[in-house]
Formats: sequence, C-alpha cells, structure tokens
Amino acid sequence: MRIGTIIAAAIGVIGGGAAGITNYLESGPTSTGAIGGACITALGLAFGIWGALRPGQDMSGVEAKVDQAINTGREGQRAARGEGAATRVAMREESADIQDAVERMGHDVVEQLTAAFEARGAGPATIEIALEKMAEVLQSNDPDKDAAKAAIRAGDLEAAEAALADIYQKEEEAIALMTDRVEQAKAAAAETAMEKAALAATRSAAEALDWYQKAAHMAPSDFWAQIMICRTHAIIGNLAAALEAAKVAFSIARDDTGPEGVRNKSVAHDEIGNVLVKQGKLPDALQRYEDSREIFERLAKADPGNAGWQRDLSVSLDKVADVLVKQGKLPDALQRYEDSREIFERLAK
Repeated sequence: MRIGTIIAAAIGVIGGGAAGITNYLESGPTSTGAIGGACITALGLAFGIWGALRPGQDMSGVEAKVDQAINTGREGQRAARGEGAATRVAMREESADIQDAVERMGHDVVEQLTAAFEARGAGPATIEIALEKMAEVLQSNDPDKDAAKAAIRAGDLEAAEAALADIYQKEEEAIALMTDRVEQAKAAAAETAMEKAALAATRSAAEALDWYQKAAHMAPSDFWAQIMICRTHAIIGNLAAALEAAKVAFSIARDDTGPEGVRNKSVAHDEIGNVLVKQGKLPDALQRYEDSREIFERLAKADPGNAGWQRDLSVSLDKVADVLVKQGKLPDALQRYEDSREIFERLAK
C-alpha cells in the first residue's frame, strides 16, 4: 500500500502542477484550472507524506480520494480551456485601454477582434494597441473608411488591412498634389521677395538683405537668392556671413549637373574669390578664380557662338589678372588681360 500511495501522490503532484502552470500561463492566477491544479498538488503531496509516515495504515480509501481529486482537477483544466477568448477578454478588461475599447466598440466586437489577434500570435500589449486603433477607425467620420469599418466589425483583419492600405495610397497621392502646389507657391513668393529686395537695395542694404533672406527661406535651393545674400552681406561688411552664403550657393550648384548648374558653379567660385580678396586671402582667392576660369573656358569652347559664355570667360580672366597684380606677378597678369581683351574684340566684331 505504501508504494501505491507514494505513486498516487506523485501523480497528484505532477498532474496538478502541470495543470496549474498551464492554466496560469493561459488564463492567469485566478483561473479554475490554475486553482484546481494547485489544490491537487497540495492534496497529493499531503496524502503521500501521510502514507509514507504511516506504513501500517490502510490507504485504499485515501488512494480513491486522490484519484477523484486528480479527475476533478483535470475537469477544471478542461473547463478553463473552454472559457476561450471571452474569459481572456474579461480579464484584460482590467486594463484602462481595454475598458475604453469595450466602451467604444462593444464587448462582442472586442472579443471577436481579440480572438483574431491571438490567432495571429499577438501578445497582450500589441492587442491593446490594436484594439485602441480599431476603435478610432470605427469612430471616424471619414466615409473613405467605411470598408475598413465593416471589415473590423466582421473581425476580418486581412480585409481591414487592405482597406486601410488603399486609403493611405489615396491620401499619399493627395499630399503629392498639394506638395507640388505648395512648392509652386513658394517659388512664386521667393521671386516676389527677390523683386522687393532689389527695390529695397536702392535705399537700404540691411532691408534688402532681409528680403533676400525671405526669398531663401521660401526657396532654400534658389541659387541666386544665396548669391544676392552673399553680395549684400559683403556690402554691409559681414564677410564671414558673405563667405558662408557663397559656399551654400556653390553646394546648390554642385548638385545641379545641367548646363545652368555648371555655369552657376563657376559663378559661385567667383563670389567666394571676391570675399577672399576682401579678407586678404589672395592665394585662396586666386585658386577660386582659376577654377571659375577653367569652367568658363570649357563652356566657351563647347559653344563658341554663345556670346554670354564668351563674356563670362573674359570677366573671369580679368579677375585672375587682378589678383596676380596684387601679388606682384605682372607678366602673368598682363597675359590674362591680353586674353580677355581678345575675347572682347571678337565679340565686338
């Protein structure tokens, strides 16, 4: 009898413990299965110890009771598992977010969605967020979301996702149209600000600078807005700010690989060189002027009939010559002046 009792007790411990752990993980510490499993564990262990300590005692009645307790625990486990999503929803309603979702969508919808989310393998935290967002969809006044609402109420998650993706695509297309219109409006505003700045410059460089900066704010990639900011800063005497604006202009031109962008790059080199000359940095200024000359020279050779590029090259040669004069390199300067004069003579014919 002693061996049979010990075996029965061991079965009670193992079976009850497994039932309790399983249902604790699935349903929580207050579920029927968890409580039943815990009771079986305690009962089996107690009877096993009692039988081991009292070897002469007739334990047949006790063994029967242990068997009955095991069966009761198993029935409780099956009952707990049969509670399904309804029990889990009821327990999760302790969360403020779940309570809010139930109030906004109704218990049946929440229960149905919860079961669908769990079937996907979602955890409690993910489910709470999803329920909150689905409640927002159902309360939306947007008629475009009617299909999504119907799918949510039906618990059809795939259809709900497809409907929301379609809505997003339409909204993205609408934003693209609005963005184009906004950019066009900004470009127009920047041009107006440039025009106002040109007028203001005839009486106040400081006010002109303010308007050029407004233009740059409206159109950050406007090359000429940055060039005019550079020139106006230089007039006022803000050489560091002028140099920074010229560098911004150069970075804008560098990103433009078209013919206009190539020319603008040369212009930016010239503007940087102008500021460097005023700062007394002649070697650096000369390098910038030479970089500009090389670009204009390539453009002029590529299109000899383009009078504008020929004239730009001539001006660039003059700038190089001016720095060479300041450095005392008169023969080199004279050669540059001669090259510039020849271009002007050709243009005058």
